[in-house]
Amino acid sequence: MLTYLLLPIGLFFGTMAVGMLLLAFVNTQILLPVFMLACFAIYVYCSNRFLQKMNAAQAISKSLRDWMRVNAYVCIFMSILFIMNTAVIIYLPHQQLETLLQPSIDVMGNMANGISIERLIHYMKNFSIFMLIMCILLLVHIFLNFRLQRSYTTIAE
Repeated sequence: MLTYLLLPIGLFFGTMAVGMLLLAFVNTQILLPVFMLACFAIYVYCSNRFLQKMNAAQAISKSLRDWMRVNAYVCIFMSILFIMNTAVIIYLPHQQLETLLQPSIDVMGNMANGISIERLIHYMKNFSIFMLIMCILLLVHIFLNFRLQRSYTTIAE
């Protein structure tokens, strides 16, 4: 069930990673986030394939398990980073968030005509809460998937 919840998010993150890859060639600071988004998409795809093969009682290749494990470790790291980031955003006082976001509003210039600092903080907090929920679901999915892999490999071998 969790896999089907993560599939659309994985598709979205995979699409974002492909789009951001072109930007990463210009700005190398974007390479790490692109890598993490791509790993998330690959993990979700591989775990879906694993579940389909397991339900069809087919043999699971070692390479599929390895792809899942390696990308799962990157997803664990990414989830922990997002959870810490969300904790900071939620518990930071409103005035400190304003001082952090004010340079972004100033850089946007005319593009930020309709966006107030209050609205930007509201959007940032809502996005952070969404990412917190998604990361917790991802961590639960990863640990359940590891457990399922362990029990399935002992049955299959």
